[in-house]
Amino acid sequence: MRNRRIVITRDKSQAESLARRIKELGGKAIFFPTIEIREPDDWQACDAALSGLRSYDWVVFTSVNGVNYFFDRLNELNLSGESFKVAAVGKRTAEALEKRGRKADLVPDEHTASGLLNAFSALELRGARFLLPTSNIAYRRLPEGLIELGARVDKLVVYHTVANRSVDAESMRMQIKNDEIDCLTFFSPSAFNYFIEIVGEPIVEDIKKSAVTIAAIGPTTSKAIAKLNLNVDVVPDRSLVEDFVEALAAFYSNRN
Repeated sequence: MRNRRIVITRDKSQAESLARRIKELGGKAIFFPTIEIREPDDWQACDAALSGLRSYDWVVFTSVNGVNYFFDRLNELNLSGESFKVAAVGKRTAEALEKRGRKADLVPDEHTASGLLNAFSALELRGARFLLPTSNIAYRRLPEGLIELGARVDKLVVYHTVANRSVDAESMRMQIKNDEIDCLTFFSPSAFNYFIEIVGEPIVEDIKKSAVTIAAIGPTTSKAIAKLNLNVDVVPDRSLVEDFVEALAAFYSNRN
């Protein structure tokens, strides 16, 4: 990975560990956060749901952001987060819960929505009430799957994901066209979709003509990229930063 120029599209607050590991292996991390995370414009619907937390059997978290915004709001309202079981989509989300004083009751082996559904399918869910703290652009696979298993599901928007317009789109466009970027990394479908929206759709053809590598976390992100007929070169087995960097390093090692 030495001297490879690797673009990180994650929110900068979540990109530091990835950037640090890339630098340790001799690469150059280029920050280009395509996502901006914000509070909801109006907390009214969220607060109403939080005031009725005791009626829920499970609260399911699919991101670190979901954990942080959920518990921050609970604290502001002086409400307890002890009356329900909690599930986390993966290791990082479970660690975020532990920092808030809650140990996840369920963490699937496969760190995806499908993994969560597979884990819950072993339980009796008929009539159980689920709350899903999520973003404004969350995907429907998880709530629909839980409903199919017999659960009653409420989604709760605790943060908004929007395109980050403060990045230098023209500079990124020219770097890709001039083959000055070795790898683009995407950790979510929204990170990729906003990248295309910010830089401009013609960049798709520029990427195809270039030597740039695309690395993505998970099948959902890979599918979003494939919809624009772009090849995903690196997909780690697990959705962890360590696995992501190892897969990327192995890819470049095999190319040397």
